[in-house]
Amino acid sequence: PDDWPSVLAFVRDYWEAKRGSRAMPGRNDISPAQLKTQLPHILLADVVDDGADFRYRLVGTSLQEFFRAEPSGKLMSETLATFGAETLRATLGAYGTALARRAPVRLTGGGSWFGQNTKLFDAYLAPLSDDGVIPNMVLGTFVFEWDRDQHFQPLLSAWA
Repeated sequence: PDDWPSVLAFVRDYWEAKRGSRAMPGRNDISPAQLKTQLPHILLADVVDDGADFRYRLVGTSLQEFFRAEPSGKLMSETLATFGAETLRATLGAYGTALARRAPVRLTGGGSWFGQNTKLFDAYLAPLSDDGVIPNMVLGTFVFEWDRDQHFQPLLSAWA
């Protein structure tokens, strides 16, 4: 049985279908019209300086509530700075893993892995490449569950 949250499974299957026989689909393969029902849960980030940073191009309305300010158009390094160095390091690392592997990664765990103890997350980060070789964007989606009683532990698993 598929234990993936529905939005992660949708994006996973969509990315695979758009990829076809290539290593990665390109940005032009991603159609907002085809993602309409999932758009509130989706983000697109441009790769900056070969993955040293990322720029949020699109952040769905359901994901925006987890930021302290509107992230679209801003660098990840500036947007996440208010969450602390540990959060920024772990987030850049997760996105960088998708780039380095040139394949999607799924991360599940407690927010403490990102220096935040308030939520459990399940994330899917998939690279996009306009030339089919070098990733230049990341398509991602997240599901968060608030941990009001602070029971969640550090990273439960990381795999692709």
